[in-house]
Amino acid sequence: NTPASATTMKPLATKPAMLRPRTRPRDTVGITRRLRTGEGSLYVTVNHDENGLCEVFTTIGKAGGNAAAQAEAISRLISLALRSGIDVREIIKQLKGISGPNPVWEEGQLILSTPDAIGKALERHLEEFEKNATALDIKTEKAFHVATDSVPQPQFDIVETPANSNSKNMTTCPECGGNVFHEAGCITCPNCGYSKC
Repeated sequence: NTPASATTMKPLATKPAMLRPRTRPRDTVGITRRLRTGEGSLYVTVNHDENGLCEVFTTIGKAGGNAAAQAEAISRLISLALRSGIDVREIIKQLKGISGPNPVWEEGQLILSTPDAIGKALERHLEEFEKNATALDIKTEKAFHVATDSVPQPQFDIVETPANSNSKNMTTCPECGGNVFHEAGCITCPNCGYSKC
């Protein structure tokens, strides 16, 4: 005889896969912004790598102070979330609108608190990053079409180097990019005929 509870047991639910943050690259590129908050000047550095935004650093007030500690904690959690694949827009939504005891106006914008300022700095960085990336894509595409459509493909000739030529004396021709030789005080390019004495 088995108890009734033993026959109605449900299987254990499987645990969802845990997110693991990607490793921080050795080099990142970013921008630092200064914003006024009720706790003083806040400096927010937003860095990105080849995968997008990856970390945030903040500095406010004196090291060891409460405002600095809270801002650092927020920055570390943002960095962890970014490297774990959390959309920065979701992070911004969580930070913007948090009110503090000393709101201030900064360039026509009400800064409600340090977390609000960090969210607004992230939002501004994201807007500029996306705008610049779009502009860069357009410029790159246009430049690529111009380059492939209107510029003739370079022709390369194999040039035999004289046996007595010293490779230390070879430089690049300013006209065609080929190798030039220094002879009798002159620079001569055997590819295009450029010469300068």
